[in-house]
Amino acid sequence: MKKYIPILLLLLLSCKSITTTKSVSKETTTVPKYQKLNTFKNTTNDTLAYVRTSIINRKSEYIGKELNVLLNDLELPIKRYLIGSSHTRGISPDITFEFYPDNVINLKEKNRIDPVILNIVWKTPLPKDIVLPMKIKNKNLWTNEEQEYYGKQIIKDIVLTNYKFQ
Repeated sequence: MKKYIPILLLLLLSCKSITTTKSVSKETTTVPKYQKLNTFKNTTNDTLAYVRTSIINRKSEYIGKELNVLLNDLELPIKRYLIGSSHTRGISPDITFEFYPDNVINLKEKNRIDPVILNIVWKTPLPKDIVLPMKIKNKNLWTNEEQEYYGKQIIKDIVLTNYKFQ
């Protein structure tokens, strides 16, 4: 029996205790803090910097919520809006906001400066038989009627038109 003790001892010493733990790596991302438009004054293309920083970089704060949440933060007046088209007849999947008059957008494009054009994709596409008559009636201008209707729509995504000038 004494012969077996060293072998048993050797086996016990050579065995390693293995414990497994599940290491769950949680990637936490913090949404950047909203910065007011006047923070960007006197910078190169301050409107674009504002929209990139305070809207696009924070879009997770708006996705899944009514457009009114975004509009309450937005410090830029919407000069004009356009409704989106789709291959599916009769629906508008998105809306585009322009913050400059047409002549300024054209001048910016000519001078290879990114005009700020914000595109809001809807969670549920909107019926064109509602949005098209409103657009025509108000000549693409953002009025209280648009604010009332679109403000209740749910945002799926927010995209900045990228001209790749800057």
